[in-house]
Amino acid sequence: PTEPGGYYHDYFCPEHGVELDFDPAAPHRHICPVDNVTWQGERFDAAWRWFVNNRLAESAIRLALLWRLEGNPAHLEPVIRTLTGYAEQYATYQQTPRTVGNPGVATYTTLDESVWVLPLAWAFEIVRDELAPSQQRLIQEQWLLPVAEHLIQHHFGGIHNFACWHNAAIGTLGVVLGRDDLIDFALHSDFGCDQQLSQGVLADGLWFEGSFSYHFYTLYALLTLAKATRHLPAHDLRVRPELQLMLLAPIRSAYPDGSLPATNDCWYFTSTLADCCHGVPPAPAFYEIGYAWFDEAAFGQTLQRAYQQTSRD
Repeated sequence: PTEPGGYYHDYFCPEHGVELDFDPAAPHRHICPVDNVTWQGERFDAAWRWFVNNRLAESAIRLALLWRLEGNPAHLEPVIRTLTGYAEQYATYQQTPRTVGNPGVATYTTLDESVWVLPLAWAFEIVRDELAPSQQRLIQEQWLLPVAEHLIQHHFGGIHNFACWHNAAIGTLGVVLGRDDLIDFALHSDFGCDQQLSQGVLADGLWFEGSFSYHFYTLYALLTLAKATRHLPAHDLRVRPELQLMLLAPIRSAYPDGSLPATNDCWYFTSTLADCCHGVPPAPAFYEIGYAWFDEAAFGQTLQRAYQQTSRD
């Protein structure tokens, strides 16, 4: 997009409170699925660009992985186009003023910026060797490093899911860029991952914000950082007991059907066997990681139950 994205929560019908239908071919027409009324205006257009950024980021990592598996150049070309396109646009995004307290650049907030850049950073790592040196420099110097610097400048000063996503993005970018200082900041700064785990995870393994949606949302950020640093012996987060405890806590708290109480600011559909939160994979994806990393039978049992209801992806 030639302009930065807006606020995801603006893409809801003001009359019915439901998410509008996203049409990638209709940047100025946003239809309510309840009564088919079309909503227009910059607030909706900007929120529509949130969906575009999300779609491009997810497509980039999926296509990069598909290219790695199959070697089809038709899958590689759009990844390169996406990465170089964002690198070329990022400086123009910086010219858009933001009034929100935690301003993003390509996106509305630093939380969005973190979630958006992570799959793109992974995609870059996967296809890096196929890029010309000039393309690599463009992507690293004009885009990925400025994103990391912006997130450090606006780092969330507290124990919070925002800070965990900031840390995940900064640490992952540190791995991709070969910058130990970024990795160290993500893990060991005042509100780095070490402090988030020590202070934010309660004795029973639940994230302190008191919502199972935020529990899974935060846990995904922590697992993402753990995946990025797992090959660095000095920074392997899998040795921290909190990660395994956080995976166990929802299982221990679930109703017999696997569903979880919708406490506090929580999506009503949260479950250990299916969807668990907006913006993260379904719960079985968490327990695939947990079952691979930790010697915990409950994770395998949860996966068995989940795959009795739906096929394994």
